[in-house]
Amino acid sequence: RATARRDRSRNLTRRLHVGVPIMPVVCLAIVGQQNNPLYVKTFPEDDEERDLKFQFIVHCSLDMLEDKVLHRRPASDSGGDFYLGMLYPSEEFRAYGYISNTHIKFIAVVDNKPIRDDAVGRLLRLMHGLYIDTFSNPFFALPLATPKFDAAVKHIVAAASDAA
Repeated sequence: RATARRDRSRNLTRRLHVGVPIMPVVCLAIVGQQNNPLYVKTFPEDDEERDLKFQFIVHCSLDMLEDKVLHRRPASDSGGDFYLGMLYPSEEFRAYGYISNTHIKFIAVVDNKPIRDDAVGRLLRLMHGLYIDTFSNPFFALPLATPKFDAAVKHIVAAASDAA
């Protein structure tokens, strides 16, 4: 069972590598149903001033995400895709969003450089898959910020950033 999960994760990561331009991810956030932060990770780490800036961007993005969800087509028209696209552009960064069917929100903040929209969508789908795999573990307990989860997030971001 663990092997099957690991193989699925590798296959998703391989799909991320195919034709994806370099994506400078600077922050990833997972936000709960009540807009409570479940996980926030910045890249590079250890810069508190920058962390606060990204938290502000994530919170601003939540307003846009909720607005997009309210004005969204029914799932049957959109093919069941939960990727919402760009939520919040600023001079330095862009925030992209994804929402699960249980209303867990995934937000990626990237540098303000030209990137393909579908590449960010794949990144956020990988994060959603990681979230599902983590919560499917019967021995898992909150918080999400465990060394194993952090390592998996870093692996996903590295795969997105290193892809050519």
